[in-house]
Amino acid sequence: MSRYDNIVGIDLGTSKTCVAIAEVVDEHSFELIGTGTSDSKGVNSGIIVNIDEATDTIVDALDKAIDMAGRVKVRDVIINISGKHIRSFDSNATVNIARGKGAIITEADVKRVIDAARVNASSGDEGEIIHVLPRNFIVDSESGIQNPVNMSGSKLEVDALIVTSNPITVRNLRTAFDNADLYVSDMVVSALASGETVLSLAEKEQGTAIIDIGSGTIDIGVFSDGNLVYTRVIPGGARYITSDISIGFKIPFEDAEKLKITHGNALPEFIDKNSTVKVDISGVHEREISVYELSKVIEARAIELLSLAKKALDVSGYMRYVRNGGIVLTGGFSLLKGVDKVAERIFETGVRVGFPNYTGPLFEMVNSPIHSTVMGLLSYGVKNERDRESGYGGPLDRILEFVRKIFGDIF
Repeated sequence: MSRYDNIVGIDLGTSKTCVAIAEVVDEHSFELIGTGTSDSKGVNSGIIVNIDEATDTIVDALDKAIDMAGRVKVRDVIINISGKHIRSFDSNATVNIARGKGAIITEADVKRVIDAARVNASSGDEGEIIHVLPRNFIVDSESGIQNPVNMSGSKLEVDALIVTSNPITVRNLRTAFDNADLYVSDMVVSALASGETVLSLAEKEQGTAIIDIGSGTIDIGVFSDGNLVYTRVIPGGARYITSDISIGFKIPFEDAEKLKITHGNALPEFIDKNSTVKVDISGVHEREISVYELSKVIEARAIELLSLAKKALDVSGYMRYVRNGGIVLTGGFSLLKGVDKVAERIFETGVRVGFPNYTGPLFEMVNSPIHSTVMGLLSYGVKNERDRESGYGGPLDRILEFVRKIFGDIF
């Protein structure tokens, strides 16, 4: 990969669409050269509800990023996928290394067993596979192997996490990008993308849950032994807090959003009960609002949103995986004052707010939990560039994509 290869990530969110364009430095790093953000239209809780509006949103955000980057040409993009249709489950597969005693396991053998896990998963699920993520390899009954290449063995097994989505949702998402004249080279579930840039290697190893709460979705990802082991998406997000403020104080949604950002706090016990703030209502007149009552509204909804995430982890059985690494909150919701303390009470473990792990050019433009997903898409893209070129997302996928456009669902 050359020093000047470009990589583009697009986070199509419920309220904001973020685009990041970077130059690849090496197989581990990149330098940001352009960013663009646009208010999202046609997207609701991770699902496209109006393809034309979603396309317009993508184009607007991309044009802003291209202008900053110096009019680079963009064709291939890496995008996120979210929504309640996302599900994850285990899949196992075994292949024989039929080259005689003491055969050396190759990358081709690893790809073969991963393909077998994909096929096994496809036979029992109607969803479209987004990821096949190896968690553990077994060579001749020896488990706990992270990379079996160059090891000797006669049988190779894999324990993988399969992440799927509703095929119609995926098709609509691809169509929105096709209409923007963009080729989706990779589609990454949001929690995996955010985890790539927000979590440290130690956190991924020891067991940590990332909870990315944006405007319309709660994206949960559990990492252990360096891998994603569970993901779930729940409808809900920071816009529900804004809606509560709007209804509770009888002010327009836009004014409620500003009030939440400038004066929001999820810990009413630390607010002076006599404290008030004047709110300019649509530029027409002012209203005086109790900061304490505002905080109570925010706290109630924050508890509900975080409790939904806690319940999902409890029911899945993966809450026990995060006792060591704790919880990392990211996304726009995490910027609200005090939500990390509320989360500590609910999860009964350590909680921190996660920012993108990026310190290069244009650092100040993306140094926010709001940009965790889009920056994670770049990190994921650099890390998996070789796989996209040689396997899924490579030339074969481009041919299949072309055939699908012509013949539809026959293929």
